Amino acid sequence: MSYHLIVPVVVLAFGAGCIAASPTPGQSIASFVEDGRDYALVSVNGQPPTRPLDLTIFEVTAFGRPAFKICGECMCITGVFTADYPSLGIRPTSASPTFACEDATTTIEADSAAPFLAMTRADVSEGQIVVADDDGQTMVFR
Repeated sequence: MSYHLIVPVVVLAFGAGCIAASPTPGQSIASFVEDGRDYALVSVNGQPPTRPLDLTIFEVTAFGRPAFKICGECMCITGVFTADYPSLGIRPTSASPTFACEDATTTIEADSAAPFLAMTRADVSEGQIVVADDDGQTMVFR
């Protein structure tokens, strides 16, 4: 292969890699995270979380849209993303205490997962998901 053909091929391959790695409007958040992988909550508004929570995002679901599951020791929330990346359009579908809980559990509104339900957009980069609401609150999962 001549040098004149190698350079365009290398440039095209590099450019395609950059395009594939950069989320664009019109695509789902699930396109940019590992499907079915747990992402641990590492901060809420820059502070350590009050309890461990894991976020899992699924591209293909029975809901017909990318869906999420956020679970902690005593609570699990599921829902769907109804908007395209970077917007989320979260619509919760269910919330329930897990098997580790007693009947009298704290409500979701009082739990550290409550901010997650209000998040409206996301940023995905280098194994980290940052979700934010319209008032500037953030939750970071890694």
